[in-house]
Amino acid sequence: DGEPLLFCWDAHRVEIDGRKMLLLCNAANRFAGITAMRAADWRRLDEVCRDLVVSSMLECGFSASAVDQYLVRAGAVEFGRTHGRSAVGCMNRLVDTLMWASCERDTQFQARLTHFANVDDVGSCATRKGLGFAADRMAEDLLELGINPHGGSRYVIDYGRLDDEEDGGRAEEDRKRYRIDYALLNDAWDDGAPAAESAGTPSEEDLARELDEIIANLDAEGDAPAADISSRIDAVTRAMRSERGNDPDRPPAPGRLCTVCGAEPRVFLGGVPYCLGCHNELAERLMGAQHVTNDSSTLAVFDSEGALVQFAVERMLTPPFARWTAREAVPDGSAREGIEVCVDADPDEDQDETLARLWEKAQQAVSRPSARVHEQPANLPGWVSNGAHVDGEVLFAEDSGWARIGEDENGGYAMVVDGRRYDAEQFLGLFTGHVGFVLHWQIHDPGDDLPGPWDIRQGYEDRGII
Repeated sequence: DGEPLLFCWDAHRVEIDGRKMLLLCNAANRFAGITAMRAADWRRLDEVCRDLVVSSMLECGFSASAVDQYLVRAGAVEFGRTHGRSAVGCMNRLVDTLMWASCERDTQFQARLTHFANVDDVGSCATRKGLGFAADRMAEDLLELGINPHGGSRYVIDYGRLDDEEDGGRAEEDRKRYRIDYALLNDAWDDGAPAAESAGTPSEEDLARELDEIIANLDAEGDAPAADISSRIDAVTRAMRSERGNDPDRPPAPGRLCTVCGAEPRVFLGGVPYCLGCHNELAERLMGAQHVTNDSSTLAVFDSEGALVQFAVERMLTPPFARWTAREAVPDGSAREGIEVCVDADPDEDQDETLARLWEKAQQAVSRPSARVHEQPANLPGWVSNGAHVDGEVLFAEDSGWARIGEDENGGYAMVVDGRRYDAEQFLGLFTGHVGFVLHWQIHDPGDDLPGPWDIRQGYEDRGII
């Protein structure tokens, strides 16, 4: 409590490409470090964490001087709780990304994954709105402390004055300004001699005892987390069956329909089928949240020609977010695929506000075409464009638009734009109308608060990419 988030890191034990990893994630800016762990490493977790912070910062371009100054101001390693839903949610999104990555087999410190997470991957963090690069945000935070990320300190600290009793209180000012761990500095000057413990500060024995308890719990844990969550799911499932008048110990239709109510399944947890409503109620109960019953509804919007378009809405709870999806209703047998938009919301967010955001996105999707038909100039008979040729028409992409990646029954992938499917060659053909221009192309959800094209370009220039 009270510690600046920049000095706080959330730790996560994950498995990537078959190896047990430790992921450290800064609670303020999502700057991360990844290392493979051996059994003995968990027993010296404080050293591993400190070394991982150093290796990760150096790998991502921070100077040794900046890293040293950061560690001095951070002080000794202490273990506590995680730092709230927002910070942990950002870390979990990074974990989801890394789950599909391959690791380096011959080293412990995962330099490539660490560099990707901080320099190449765009993500969110707890202290800022919108998306950004973790390395850039760590650099901004260091600058606010007066630390030059790529060189010496912006300020000069006279460490020789720290023990000067006649300094007129300047040492105390430095203590407040820089949060310097003086005991750590004195230890260094005394060649390892123990420094006097300040009042209320845990001793090394206390920290070691606390760490031993954490390690003992980890050792005893084994597969307990998976077993624990499975038993909780089973207990809540039995309670939900009983509330619906079904046998709490037997599903209404074993193996085929929702294990709670017998409806058509949409979600499978450990191979057990649940309908959408029962899945959401189960997830909310496991989270300790109040159950919301309006998991589905309908939206009606007007397209660019004034025609009414219906969207079926679903709410899927995927902690820590609730994903609301609106799918356009198209007639059976239609060759055209419907438009689909979604928003991610906090489960506790007012649902009328969430639906309003979803309606706005659906309205934009149908009222602003993503591709325009190119009409052949009358004075150039026989002229053939190199745009996208689809169903006898030649199309170019608009400046912005809506699309999604679709998969057909044979496992082939294509882009669906305005409800029309394009293969890879056709999709690239949409952009030939931009030949001769610098195209800043973002694939993202426009409901997210993302940096503009010029901000992105500046970020690339700062990192020497363009």
